[in-house]
Amino acid sequence: PDAPGLNQFHLYLYPADARARVTALATVTSAGRPAQQLRPVRLGADHDLFYVLLTRGRWAFRVTVRVGGRVTTFDLQRTIT
Repeated sequence: PDAPGLNQFHLYLYPADARARVTALATVTSAGRPAQQLRPVRLGADHDLFYVLLTRGRWAFRVTVRVGGRVTTFDLQRTIT
């Protein structure tokens, strides 16, 4: 994401076990706004796409990934000008 308006957020995941089931969820928040759940569009076994409508300001993304039975969460922050 880099500009106000509709943005794409691509997520590529390459698990060590190529047969592992992989799922991803993402939310995005900004000051004074409730968290928005983003819906993934599966483009390939290792590639998810999320669409998000952003305005100017600082945005925080939280991504939760499940690979097999293991869950990992990471955060990203982005300033849109």
